[in-house]
Amino acid sequence: CTALPILPETVKACVRLGFDPLRFALTAGEDYELLFSARPGLPGRVSGTAVSAIGRVLTGNGVKYRLDGRVRQMDLRGFDHLA
Repeated sequence: CTALPILPETVKACVRLGFDPLRFALTAGEDYELLFSARPGLPGRVSGTAVSAIGRVLTGNGVKYRLDGRVRQMDLRGFDHLA
């Protein structure tokens, strides 16, 4: 998950407040970046906006991520606006 763009200021604030920056970025409920899928080979900028490749879409179920060399099942849940 090191490919996930998290602003250095956000990481510093999370550390200061005792939050895990990755968990915060994945579950805080704030839309901070647009997530989309595209064909491989997309450039690093589209129409002047930075693009970060953070993963791949594969056949199967669920969302998995790699951290510290291990593949893990995503079990984090964000805020449910309809609950």
